[in-house]
Amino acid sequence: KVNTLNRPDGKKKAYVRLAPDYDALDVANKIGII
Repeated sequence: KVNTLNRPDGKKKAYVRLAPDYDALDVANKIGII
């Protein structure tokens, strides 16, 4: 599940809820955050 939020300074934030069998660090690596 992904929720997006547009901040007042024009940036967009996304909150991602992962299923228990996903590793958050692995997902972050794949989408380029880390």
